Amino acid sequence: MPPCDSIQLAKVDLNLANKEILLKTLESFADPGTVNRYGRKGWLFAKDGIGYRIDDDGRLVCAPGREAMADELKRAYSKKVIETGAKKFGWNMTAKTPQKLTLKRRS
Repeated sequence: MPPCDSIQLAKVDLNLANKEILLKTLESFADPGTVNRYGRKGWLFAKDGIGYRIDDDGRLVCAPGREAMADELKRAYSKKVIETGAKKFGWNMTAKTPQKLTLKRRS
């Protein structure tokens, strides 16, 4: 058992390559107005009133028991990657369900 005056943190490697898309994802995923720069390449944000940090090395730092939020963030990031690619290559994207997207070529 750790001492009562210590802070325990969990780290989850997100493996998210594009930092611009990550920032766009955070701006739409996080609680409004909570995304802030941390260090040179990291970010601080809150989701549902709980604070999180993404370090310069791309690891999500959170309280133990909150690691599942990394999966939510990865899903949001993946959707943003698809949206960005669709827009870039002239496709229309519609969401059938939160987990199912349809892409159609613009005429």
